[in-house]
Amino acid sequence: MRQAYWIDPQPETRTLPVPVGKVDLVTVFAHELGHGLGFNGFLERSTGAVPAHNGISVFDSLMYETNLSGSPVFTGAKTLTAYGSKLPVTFFTFPDSRTNTYSIAGVNYIATLHPSQNLTHYGRYTASNESAKSLQGLMGGAWLFRADQGLRIRVSNLDAAVLCDMGVPCR
Repeated sequence: MRQAYWIDPQPETRTLPVPVGKVDLVTVFAHELGHGLGFNGFLERSTGAVPAHNGISVFDSLMYETNLSGSPVFTGAKTLTAYGSKLPVTFFTFPDSRTNTYSIAGVNYIATLHPSQNLTHYGRYTASNESAKSLQGLMGGAWLFRADQGLRIRVSNLDAAVLCDMGVPCR
């Protein structure tokens, strides 16, 4: 665990630099709490099909596919305002893990994309015009790493908007 994660000795401030190659453990806990609060679902991850028992989550109910090529979007009203358009939901059609490189505002990042992240995260990581808001979010389907620092992500207005759309109390 200590090889991948970093335990901040001052987690209440979250200002110390995260060591290169490590992820701040508060980031991991916040991400997993996001799943517990609603970033979850029952749709079949490789096809988006409704399961045989026909149960879907609130997150599932606010998502729809824009075409048959696997491009689901989240459509909650608060999310539309926070993101500026329909939020792309993570959906990778390839069968195995892939590593991609991204440049955002002149900074290079690397991410590992895997279909296990499908339909319970946001960000598609394939469109050249996708907003950094979905590529760098706490509930993104692939975290972007820089070679020169560790990773710390805070809950964003976008993360909060999705949760609000699902009925999580927010202000």
